[in-house]
Amino acid sequence: MQTVLIYNVYAIDLEIIYNIWRRRVTLGFWIADMAFLMDEVPLHLKEIENPTLKITSKTVFKDLETGIYSLPQRSIPVYDLDQINFVRHIFHDQPLWRILPAKALTEDEITVKVTYTNNKGKHQLLIEKIGFYGELKKMYIMDEAVVPKNAVKFITDTEKVKSLLLPMVNSPYFDTPKLAVEIYRDFIDLHHATPQPVILGEALGFYTSRHKGPKLKRLKSKGEYTTYGRA
Repeated sequence: MQTVLIYNVYAIDLEIIYNIWRRRVTLGFWIADMAFLMDEVPLHLKEIENPTLKITSKTVFKDLETGIYSLPQRSIPVYDLDQINFVRHIFHDQPLWRILPAKALTEDEITVKVTYTNNKGKHQLLIEKIGFYGELKKMYIMDEAVVPKNAVKFITDTEKVKSLLLPMVNSPYFDTPKLAVEIYRDFIDLHHATPQPVILGEALGFYTSRHKGPKLKRLKSKGEYTTYGRA
């Protein structure tokens, strides 16, 4: 199955999206991992990486002759400054140039053609710039199968993460509410081991839902990010 989409986007936004996607895939983070650490809805991050997911009968225009979709200007989701800051904390040991453009981009706003292919469960996103005369120039290929992997060695055992988290729960650490990404970073610094973020989320969920013993509280005020603090 193939879907073709045309839209306008700032070149710097597109570069950041590609760089974050490549880091995520290279290091073995799932979308769900990123969403938990960023306090974000997983679907929104998926739409940033693959804008064809935004295609609905209410949001797009389809050329009946070519079958190509187009989205209204400014309707493409991109990373905002808060999200980029979260990403910097997640990939704290990665050079900044792996996330942000390494050099000044020569163009501001560009028009791109995105071809999304789903062939027997294999996904690929081809992004091409459309020139002034309609010519196409390949910019990025987002295909997880061809990205060299250097995956983080995550702890994936929920019980182990819960046991390593317990001293933090028992200490004054949670006297001040913490963001998920702060707990993730501090857990790594303390134990010299990296929990898979979704597993860390499950462990925190255990401590926020238990009725006896050391307990945490999940806190979220309107318009603010979720934090975890002492119950």
